[in-house]
Amino acid sequence: MYLFLVNIKVYGRSYPWGVVECDNLAHNDFSALKHLLMSVHLQDLIDMTHHVHYTNYFSSRLTSIAEASKFLATEDSREPLSQLETERLAHQRKLAKLESEMENVFEQKASHGLVHERTNKLIETERDLVERAEQSEKHLLTQLTEFEKRRQEFEDERAIWESENRESLEVSHLKLYSFLYIKKG
Repeated sequence: MYLFLVNIKVYGRSYPWGVVECDNLAHNDFSALKHLLMSVHLQDLIDMTHHVHYTNYFSSRLTSIAEASKFLATEDSREPLSQLETERLAHQRKLAKLESEMENVFEQKASHGLVHERTNKLIETERDLVERAEQSEKHLLTQLTEFEKRRQEFEDERAIWESENRESLEVSHLKLYSFLYIKKG
């Protein structure tokens, strides 16, 4: 309950011997305990709840489900895990049988020549693709050499032009620099 002490509203209790403030650490250590538990040890509480209590709950729940289902013993008295292993082995045998049947069908089709025709066609297509790749590579190499040749011709022409027009370039540069210098100054 809220009390008024010297015109200040505080949360506390009134007793015959005086007033106890609930939020004052000198009167009540519950707020310190609350802070300690909630701020410092909250993650420990969460981890403990998860690892211990939930694990115990799940194990007891699974045990009760197992007891409720009452796995019946089969004619050869196998446990459920050994039954699962037996079923897995039977499934593997069935898959192996299907695989051998599919191989037999493939061999029959191969004997009819369908597979040979398709493999020959694939080999032919592969040769064609390799030939096209070689042709495109040769074409790219010729383009590259042509480009290098043109670039070299351009560099040569540029060097000749610069040597012929060096004086006029230097004069125009001097004019430009003097114009910029005068404009700044």
